Amino acid sequence: TLEVMLALARAEEAGGAEAGGGAAPSGASQGDAASTMPGWVLQGDLLQALAPGLSVRSDTFTIRAYGSVLDPVSGKLSAEAYVEAVVQRSPEYVDTNDAPAASAALGTLSASNQLAGRKFTVVDIRFLDESSL
Repeated sequence: TLEVMLALARAEEAGGAEAGGGAAPSGASQGDAASTMPGWVLQGDLLQALAPGLSVRSDTFTIRAYGSVLDPVSGKLSAEAYVEAVVQRSPEYVDTNDAPAASAALGTLSASNQLAGRKFTVVDIRFLDESSL
């Protein structure tokens, strides 16, 4: 805690013993003395262990849809289609009068941005056959 760090810093400055007895190790107030001790976990150690499961946040989505048409006379399936769209959300709002940094939580957005939010762009669209599903 902050109080422990301040106590160690005062003990180091005084060059002597603190209330707990004994002198503070050199550099303890900066935290570097313990960084070489076994069991000390560094940021790099954690990231190296977690790296295989990490990914960058993505604002790109893949949407798949299916549509079919029945013949009104026979009631049989006359056509069907599978489509896949890649859609990307941008930081800009639908109504560009609001800055991208504006927040809905602050209640400063225009009515259209409160309703619709951010802009979406269709990056790619393709029709699929049933075998590629």
